[in-house]
Amino acid sequence: MAIEDAPKIKVLEFDEDEAYDPERPISGLIRNQLLHLHHAENLVVPARSRTNININNLLTERQASDYIHKVTQLLHRFGKLDSARRPAKKGRTPAKVATKSTKKSQTPAKQTRKSTKKAQTPGKQTRKSTKKTQRSVQKADTKQRKKTTRNKSKSR
Repeated sequence: MAIEDAPKIKVLEFDEDEAYDPERPISGLIRNQLLHLHHAENLVVPARSRTNININNLLTERQASDYIHKVTQLLHRFGKLDSARRPAKKGRTPAKVATKSTKKSQTPAKQTRKSTKKAQTPGKQTRKSTKKTQRSVQKADTKQRKKTTRNKSKSR
């Protein structure tokens, strides 16, 4: 195919003066952006430092631009402070898994002994119970896998 045969694209002329109109009513896209920034402002910025501007009263692109500028500055300032205060995520502890035994099935004497142990050494008791829970879940998973492999071999 020769270059002369290629389709030609007609490029429309662009008037920069007409494109920028700060008094133009805001579009749905800008309204969406205002809504998201307003939500972020309420989450990150403390109440005493917020702009307290009602985004429903913003009607022109100039007003929206001013609001976006103010909120962006606040988000940058308080976002950095918030991330500096937040501890680094090193390792999350696994969620506790419910076990079959409950306090109702235990005798009152056992319940009182457990409660006194927790009062004496809360950190150690919590770690031990978490490890026991993890082991019991692993055992249950292993049993379930064995059952499914037995069922598969029987069906063949």
